[in-house]
Amino acid sequence: MTNTYVCLRRKKELPKDYFFLEKFREIGLTEYFDISLPIDEAILLDPRIQELLIERGVGSNALLLKATLTCEDVFSPDIPIDNTIEIIKKYINRFKISKKLIIIDPYFYAREDKKIFEQLIDEVASELTQITILTNGKIEDKKAEYHAYLKKVSPSISIVDKVSTTIHDRFWIDPENKIGIIMGTSLNGIGNSISLVDNIKKEDVKKILEFIKAAL
Repeated sequence: MTNTYVCLRRKKELPKDYFFLEKFREIGLTEYFDISLPIDEAILLDPRIQELLIERGVGSNALLLKATLTCEDVFSPDIPIDNTIEIIKKYINRFKISKKLIIIDPYFYAREDKKIFEQLIDEVASELTQITILTNGKIEDKKAEYHAYLKKVSPSISIVDKVSTTIHDRFWIDPENKIGIIMGTSLNGIGNSISLVDNIKKEDVKKILEFIKAAL
């Protein structure tokens, strides 16, 4: 028996997730063929798997936010930006216990990203007493608007801006509880490119904090 691979291209939006698989089963083809979603798409669509990844982290196989695969129009359609934001929020909501937050993102204050930032942090911001934002200092188009939003949701919050040209990765870190996540893109890249988000081990958070202290 030889394997035959068929590539299908979607002609219009499907009415719901897994629509194709349901129809495949309804006409009895599962008796003759095996079919499954690629693992990255399954991770993205199954909330139980998402929660497990967020709780335990996935190390080097970090969650792809926008998987690009062969025949992607069937098995990996572009993920709507709102879905992507919800996935990232599940990671960021780990900071609900946090009073202090450090955001390291060279291009953080880009003008088109403020709405995304508000959506990501809305369940965390009100509890913060201090937020430190580390950028490369080159893009500050909407800094005042970001600050105004943070002051609105947490009036007593202390906002500290730092500049460094030696740190290029994107991290969100709670320096007190040693909680951290790594973001594979700046806010302006969310939904536009292949990217990842993952938890950082506590020992690695400590190393990052030491590096930040030395770099500033």
